[in-house]
Amino acid sequence: MGGAVDLKMRNFTFFVICVVIAGSLLGCKKDSRPEGLPKLYPISVKIVQEGAPLEGAHVAFVSSDPKLMRWPCGGVTDVEGIAKINTYGFDGAPEGVFKVTVSKYETEGGMTAEESAEAMKSDSNETMKGESVYNLVAKDFGNSSKTTLSVEVKATNTNETPEFDVGKVERSVIMKR
Repeated sequence: MGGAVDLKMRNFTFFVICVVIAGSLLGCKKDSRPEGLPKLYPISVKIVQEGAPLEGAHVAFVSSDPKLMRWPCGGVTDVEGIAKINTYGFDGAPEGVFKVTVSKYETEGGMTAEESAEAMKSDSNETMKGESVYNLVAKDFGNSSKTTLSVEVKATNTNETPEFDVGKVERSVIMKR
């Protein structure tokens, strides 16, 4: 049964990361706040790995509070390792305590952009052939039930920027085609 719970938590964490990535890439700032969205407070986090800022890492805040679980929070680190956290496309995070997950992906191999475009034109399933995706952060940091990282967002406009060290680079395979 522990394996099933762990798998559900990994799937939930993966879902949160996907929502955060989509929100970051699409800039899904909405004109009006969705009903029920709690008050948000500005917060950023700094992620370092092997003593240096970790650029391009995906950071997610995961709450155990059922009222907050429907509001995914997170961001992507910049060149200084800073992720400005947003919730559902709005700046900030709700007040509360959150587990912090961190992942950084690297893609290797596969087709060139031109080859991929040509394969897409022909409706080929070959667009990712030979491509591998790796996570460069230790697996436990990407799992909300195993991460040792946590943060408290306070009801203030002056939350501090905590710094989290994710240790050494650990290259684990996420996907191989």
